[in-house]
Amino acid sequence: MPNLHLIFLNNLTIIDPMMFYRNMVDAKKRLEHLFWCDGIMQDGYKLFGDMLAFDATYGKNKYQFQWLYSLV
Repeated sequence: MPNLHLIFLNNLTIIDPMMFYRNMVDAKKRLEHLFWCDGIMQDGYKLFGDMLAFDATYGKNKYQFQWLYSLV
């Protein structure tokens, strides 16, 4: 199965040149960590000078992965 998340994020870099993402995979090549920040997020940080961080380690789904969903 292809890494669809990487294809999606890479396509976003074509649309938004300020798009930034990094990911980490485990020994079995499964997604473990994913961070992304688009141009709008970066402009907001420049304008307001602060950030919002989440600790998503409290709950895990049936696959023992954390899930974080956020609307701002």
